[in-house]
Amino acid sequence: MKVCLFTRSYSLVLDKLAIIIGTNDLLVVDFSTDDTLKNACKNMGINHILFTAWLYIKKELIGFDLLISYKLNVIIPMDIVDIFRFGGINIHPSLLPKYRGSNPWFQIYYNMDLESGVTIHKITENVDSGNIIAHRHFSIEPGQQLPLAMNNADITAANLITEVITNNMFLDIGK
Repeated sequence: MKVCLFTRSYSLVLDKLAIIIGTNDLLVVDFSTDDTLKNACKNMGINHILFTAWLYIKKELIGFDLLISYKLNVIIPMDIVDIFRFGGINIHPSLLPKYRGSNPWFQIYYNMDLESGVTIHKITENVDSGNIIAHRHFSIEPGQQLPLAMNNADITAANLITEVITNNMFLDIGK
């Protein structure tokens, strides 16, 4: 299976995908503003393209089976998602539907919510509203600083996407 990861930063998710998919069948579309992700992909032997505009990357996506979005603050047009044989899935850093949007951390901390998690769901036209494929909880300790909670979310996301991909859980809900 050929997978395309849309992201704006390096994370453990990339490491796990490189292991379970293989570097030859993985493409990273980089939405970042520095060279960190580019350099990580180069060091790992992962194909990498820098996002410039949807029109310009469209042809690069042909032949890929699954789009995975993680740490992306951009809405992916459905004509891009539809290029992929199995559509797209998003790794969201909260327990949907409670905290939607590209950065749920403010609301989680504002509400002093001590239970959070990661949700993997299908990408649909309505943001963070697609069918939930899997989710996993983790605790936030009282007074825990945000970078530690975000690191817990990365670890949880990496483990959860491994489970979703290896068990083909994304196939159960269709395109």
